[in-house]
Parts: sequence; C-alpha cells; structure tokens
Amino acid sequence: MEEVKDIRNLISDKIMLLRGDSLKAKSARGVLTLGIGTGIERALRLARQMILTRLLLPSQFGLMALILTLVNVFEACTEVGVKQSVIQNKRGAELEYLNATWWFQTIRAVGLFAVAILTAPLISSFYDKPYLLRLLQVSFLAIIFRGLISPRAYVLEKEYKFGRSVLLIQGSALLGTIVTICIALYTKN
Repeated sequence: MEEVKDIRNLISDKIMLLRGDSLKAKSARGVLTLGIGTGIERALRLARQMILTRLLLPSQFGLMALILTLVNVFEACTEVGVKQSVIQNKRGAELEYLNATWWFQTIRAVGLFAVAILTAPLISSFYDKPYLLRLLQVSFLAIIFRGLISPRAYVLEKEYKFGRSVLLIQGSALLGTIVTICIALYTKN
C-alpha cells in the first residue's frame, strides 16, 4: 500500500512539473510534445511504408528508396543550421533576421538543386537505368520546396510553442503521406 502511495506522489509531482510558466515547466511540456510528435511521425512513416510496400512492386519500392536516399544525402551534405540559428540567436524572431535566413536558405536550395540536376545523368548512368533520370529530376524538386520553408516556422520552437510546431510539421507529413498513397493507388507505380 505504501508503494502505491509513493507512485501516486511521484506521478503527482511529474504532473505539477508540467504546469506553470517557469522555464522548467515549459521545457518539460516541450519534451513531452516533441516526444509525442516524433512518435506520431514514426508511426505515419511506418504506415506509409507498409502501404507502399503492398502497392508497389519490390523493384519500384527499391527505386523509391534509392531516390529518397539520394535527395536526403544531397540535403544533409550541405546542412547549414538555419533552424538552430533562428532558435538560438537573440534576434532570431526579428523580421530582418528571418528575411536574411530565408534568402540564405533559398539560395542554398537553388544551388543544391542545380548540382543535383547536373549529377542526375551521372547517377542514372551509374545504375544503368535511363528512366531513373526523370524520376531523379522530379524528386530533386523536393530540395527547392524544402528551401522555401519559412524560417518563421522555427520561431514557434524558439517561443516554446511546441504544440503548434508539431501540428505544422505533422500536418504536412500527414498530407504528404496521403498524397503519396493516392498517387501510388492511381498510377500503380
């Protein structure tokens, strides 16, 4: 009986930690919200992969994995930390700073897209799959779209509005999952 009482007290203490406007409370709520958001993201990704595995031929699924990997490698190799800069800089929420980071991010994306488009024929010939060229060129458009994301979205995390941030990110992920599955159902490839 004493153990149950200790557990209740511990849970009560943890719930009290989430209340209030202190930095500790805001951080605890942020960790909880981001943890739930990450769990939802992983569950959506797993569901999308399971559905696409059933809809696509194994060779098409492997091709999709290759293309997604290439897009992610191109972006990861030139990550410059715009999000971290907005969150950590004291001026990160100011319009002038956000405009500068947006232009920087956009120019980076356009340059990266140009390099990706120029290397697409080499990648296609390396795998000896001519049809891969068009798929890569279309897929590399994602680099441009990600580069056009407003840095204002990162201010939500700076201001401890993690719920809105997770909703924005997971909403777009859900929309992307639905569009991907609909296209796979429609085209069967």
